[in-house]
Amino acid sequence: MRKNNDSTWRRPVLACSAVVGPPGCLGRGWRRRVSTVCGLRCVLFWALLALASQGCAARRYYADARLLPDPRTLRDPSLRDALLAELPQALSQAGIKRVAVVTPDGVHRVLSAPGETPELQDVPTPSLAALRAALHDEARGAEIDLLLPRLQPGDEGQRVAVSAQVEPNGSIVITQGPVIPASLSAPPTADEIRSRHGIAPSDLGEVRWTPAYLAVLDRALSLLSSEEKAFVSRILFVREHRSREPDASQFSTLAFYTRGAGAARIELYDNLIVADRYMFVGPPQSPLPASVRLVLHEIGHALADASYAAAQRDLMAAVSEYQTDENKLSKWIETREGDAPTVAEVDEFLDKIHRVEVSVHRIKHVGAEGPVIRAFRRARGQSRGPTRYGEDDIEESFAECFALFRADPDALRRIDPDAFAWFSAQGHLSSLAH
Repeated sequence: MRKNNDSTWRRPVLACSAVVGPPGCLGRGWRRRVSTVCGLRCVLFWALLALASQGCAARRYYADARLLPDPRTLRDPSLRDALLAELPQALSQAGIKRVAVVTPDGVHRVLSAPGETPELQDVPTPSLAALRAALHDEARGAEIDLLLPRLQPGDEGQRVAVSAQVEPNGSIVITQGPVIPASLSAPPTADEIRSRHGIAPSDLGEVRWTPAYLAVLDRALSLLSSEEKAFVSRILFVREHRSREPDASQFSTLAFYTRGAGAARIELYDNLIVADRYMFVGPPQSPLPASVRLVLHEIGHALADASYAAAQRDLMAAVSEYQTDENKLSKWIETREGDAPTVAEVDEFLDKIHRVEVSVHRIKHVGAEGPVIRAFRRARGQSRGPTRYGEDDIEESFAECFALFRADPDALRRIDPDAFAWFSAQGHLSSLAH
């Protein structure tokens, strides 16, 4: 959170540009396919082992672009051969115990025990690339959602969603979804978004809304409950080229939630949808663009701030009404022109002073943190995350958890079951009622 003054503050969503370097060439491995039933049993067995052995191991977290493979290597025709040569030794050096790959064609047991020769030959190239990303030094405990090219003859332009879950105990499960079909539906218009959600993109920004941004906003809003939309309906969604904050990075700041003296607003910037070429959110079988999670993150900030924003609006309205009457009364006292204020008018003026006092007290009661963040903190205890970005700031953690809860609830359940349970019980909405 970056505070500018008493009435304005902004929250950014950031993206990291660090990537994993291209794979090398070290050796060659092989693999064999087992039946789907046996494979699923293996995956379930390993998942149980992971839960039983976490202890003081690495925490689970949802990965960002830092674990994205170098995009320049992903369409290299020699990528598959390079991965098959490198992965056996890389798996051994990383101390990986077990690896399973789940594809639409079945479940493949790649590695059943440490020291075995991994069986990689029948694993699709996108899953091999995701497995290489899962061996990064920072990947232990991570869930990595990658959008990758198929790299098969005749598949030019086709992509698949691949999720790598790296268990804290050193087991890896790769899940590859089906080919992502080309969208046949036309992007929504601003009027259609307003009709569907009761919320529309604002034209107050310096950039016109394009179909791609309208589609992302529509998909994000479609994941909200009606109660959440009611709170968000007061927010302006605005397109801007980039943040005007002096210390905001031109390339890493993707979106901002800001509340100033006027209406609160969420600004979406030109580089918001860049990551959609390489990353997704949600299950691999039905992936969503990665930018949907970023928009939901900002909506999470807006929900957490709703109590303070409402109190501020009430205070501004009360002060405005008081000032109008105060000006009239001061003018009469100075000039004695016209009729003197009646007793009823004086009582009404005193009531407006009282409204100002009550509104100030309400803002103090809400506090800078707000009831939602306070309740979220109590529910989570010592938990942190669910992303690296959300580890050190409770408000960013809330926004990250909310975004995952709406875009990929199963991921949040795996990473932070306490946060998942709290959101499932509508803890964020019940907190707003206080």
